[in-house]
This record gives sequence, structure tokens and C-alpha cells, in this order.
Amino acid sequence: MTRTVLVVDDDRDMVRTLCGILRLHGWQSTAAYSGEEAIAAIEQRAYTAVLMDVRMPGLNGVEAFQRIRSTRPNLPVILMTAYAAHELIAQAERDGVLMVLPKPLPIGRVTEALDRLGHANGPILVVDDDPEFLDTLSAILSRSYPRVLKAGSLEEALEQLVQTDPAVVIMDLKLHGLEPDDCVLAIKRLSPEVLLILYSGHAALLDHTVDGLPPHWVHARLQKPFPPERLLQLLHAAHLR
Repeated sequence: MTRTVLVVDDDRDMVRTLCGILRLHGWQSTAAYSGEEAIAAIEQRAYTAVLMDVRMPGLNGVEAFQRIRSTRPNLPVILMTAYAAHELIAQAERDGVLMVLPKPLPIGRVTEALDRLGHANGPILVVDDDPEFLDTLSAILSRSYPRVLKAGSLEEALEQLVQTDPAVVIMDLKLHGLEPDDCVLAIKRLSPEVLLILYSGHAALLDHTVDGLPPHWVHARLQKPFPPERLLQLLHAAHLR
């Protein structure tokens, strides 16, 4: 599983030290030295999380966080500060920042929080036998999550489960030639802990199938057509629980 973190601070020594520590904990760390650089980095690739200072010349950390949130609303951001910037911090918390940590940083809390995110933000597997819908939904998810996998059949999905151990499976309930119950059972037998989200354009079939399954097997159900924002909200809530 690729775990990527963007470290942002105008103190280059601090960034170099944090990136080194996080690499020792298994994170791919990228450096940025201003709010403007952070926004540019976010536009170029997906990250699991951002660790960013509040007080920086030009665009401060809270302003950069607000800009990031407008384009990557599900990207977890941790702010750090050595100053009593109460108004800035309060605004960031209202806007949904994951946490605010004091400087000097409690490294144990940083790595613990990132490790939780890294586990929750494992690969997302989308399963659908409609190639166009599969590509569209995967592309939408890839804007917010660093690793989105695709499977055009149940067989491909089971192979991905073995090879990549995804944290989330998002699956069309009605795959060609297969019974919905059999599809869910195959997924859960191979990966009992995977977070499963089911969707379908057949509302009655969706409700009948989900209601007949053990209550903990299906995290959520979505009726097609559904707004992508609803799916992103479900994933965001699940990843931060």
C-alpha cells in the first residue's frame, strides 16, 4: 500500500527532519515550503494526508487548507503551530481540519494519526461490468484518493482482493450472470473486514439483498443514479471514524 504525505513548512530544516522521520515509518514524504507550493503539489498528485505549518509567509496554513479543501474535500490535513493563533485555528477546525498539533511536534501523535489514515486509506476497489461507468466512477474517486483500482467482473475483483488487499470495495450489485447474494458472499469470504458499499439501479433488488444480509456486512447502499458527492461523503466519514 502506497502511503504518501505532503510536509509543508517554510522552515526547511523542519521539513527535512519530518520527512526523514516519516520515511522511517514507511511514508513517502514530499516537501513543500509555502502554502502556494502545497496547493501546486496537491494539484499534481493525490496524497494520503498533508502535514502543514500554520504560520508561513504569503499564504498561511489555514488559507492553504481552505484552498485545498475546495478541490480535495476528503484529503485529511493536520496543522501544526508554535503560536497561539486562536482565530486561525478555530476557523480551520470549523472548516474540517483533522487536528491541530503544537510545536515542537509530539512525533508519536503525528505517526499514530498518520498510521490510522494510512490503514483507512488503503486501495479502493470499484467493481462494475459497465466499462464506461467503471471508468467514470474510478476517475472521480482518483481525484480524492491516491489508489483506486478497477475490476470489470467478480473474478477480477477476487484477484484484486488477493493481490492488493483493498480497504474498500464499491460494487454494482447486479453483475452480469451472477446472483447478488453470491457476489457479496464471495467478497466477504475472501476479505471479511473489507468495507463494502453496494449500488444498483434496481432499488427493490438492492433493498431486498442488503436487508437479507448480516447487518455488519454492508457499510452503505446507493441507488443509481447517485451524486458522486454522496459516495465521497461516505468514504470520508468511514476513513476518519
